[in-house]
Amino acid sequence: MKSLGKLVAAMRPFETIGASAASHGGCPPGCGAQRWHAARLRRAGAGLVRVLGAGALVAAAALALGAARSPTAGASPAGGTVTVSPGSGPVGTVVHVLGHVAPACMPSSRTAEVTLERVGQTRVGGVESMWTRIEPDGSFDLEYRVPTTIGGAATRGLFAYAVREGTYQFQFSTDAATCALSSTGIFRVTGPARPGANSFVGIASTPDGEGYWLAQAGGGVYSFGDVGFYGSLPGIGVRPAQPVVGIASTPDGKGYWLVGADGGVFAFGDAGFYGSLPGLHISPNAPVAGIASTPDGKGYWLVGADGGVFAFGDATYQGRQTPAFAPYESIAPLAGGHYAVASANPGAIWDEPSNTKVSTLATQGDFPLAASISGAAVTPTGKGAWQVGLDGGVFAFGTAPFEGSLPGIGVIPNTPIVGIASTPDGQGYWLVGADGGVFAFGDAGFYGSVV
Repeated sequence: MKSLGKLVAAMRPFETIGASAASHGGCPPGCGAQRWHAARLRRAGAGLVRVLGAGALVAAAALALGAARSPTAGASPAGGTVTVSPGSGPVGTVVHVLGHVAPACMPSSRTAEVTLERVGQTRVGGVESMWTRIEPDGSFDLEYRVPTTIGGAATRGLFAYAVREGTYQFQFSTDAATCALSSTGIFRVTGPARPGANSFVGIASTPDGEGYWLAQAGGGVYSFGDVGFYGSLPGIGVRPAQPVVGIASTPDGKGYWLVGADGGVFAFGDAGFYGSLPGLHISPNAPVAGIASTPDGKGYWLVGADGGVFAFGDATYQGRQTPAFAPYESIAPLAGGHYAVASANPGAIWDEPSNTKVSTLATQGDFPLAASISGAAVTPTGKGAWQVGLDGGVFAFGTAPFEGSLPGIGVIPNTPIVGIASTPDGQGYWLVGADGGVFAFGDAGFYGSVV
């Protein structure tokens, strides 16, 4: 790997907003009135990497969301408009949901609930929802990745529904009861996800935290720091039947597994092969989203986007999560053979088999997002977790410390953030973008990136 040049620069201080964020973990009492400073800024090639000190504070406040009400048909005045850009593309397309709320309909919470559902299936199909902030001028811009799976609402049977070719609609509602929508944003799904083979999909760190691997959709693997390179799919002439979606390290850091969306597993280094879904002639109901190793490395779990879990080797099945919170993004090992599964819904992270919520977030509406959740990581103790958005926004829950985020330091990534990994002591984390850019926070070291 070619040596990368580094530029170290100073950062201006930023001020946290709102002390109420302390209730969501990672923020000490009174943090809303404190300031944090970026320790240093590193540039590796064209990739911008900012490393924050361990004392970094929460940079976004949680806002209480009132009970959202559905727009009332025929109500006046019209609530606003919704448009989607681009208007079509395959599953996995990142779109901007652009909206405007009429002045008379501005909610006191300054938030809007944005929903996605298939046209014509409002009674039986799934519905995906998330909350976003409304600007003072009434506008909002939500960065959203079209998911592989949508969870069903309680009134629709709590099933998970695959997002397939067809027409889908975005709508929004607020806590202003007298307002109605004047338009619906339409997105045409043209087919299944087709990430480029060179798009990065995940990151895994070594047990000592002194290096990491990056994985690509085509099965390519890049190693940085003290990690060894143990092979890749292109290196052995293998083209995966479905895109690779995740990577997991063996406990000793001398090997790794790749997993495809179809549940295919590929073992390298000292990683053992203990089976795969195609090998069992099983076609999962929803695409596989991640893989995690057992503590001794003699087995692994796969998690599907619908919350289904598959155990191989000495991994034991401890239960699955409700499809209502689909799509699920990742799975992480915990002590005692337990595991945590993380949804793309804010704060929806559970310990199995106890079904204990790792996060302290009461409802998804507790705070608005600027971009949909794209990854999650659990602390080594299993008592805390982080979620990361497409824009690099980081949310800390439980005992997980907040060590900074890209929006908090004014950085807009060149490509969407697709993954997050914890350091061994849980005092830092890495983010990785679809272009292979790496961003290190807390005690996470920067050991290089592709861009």
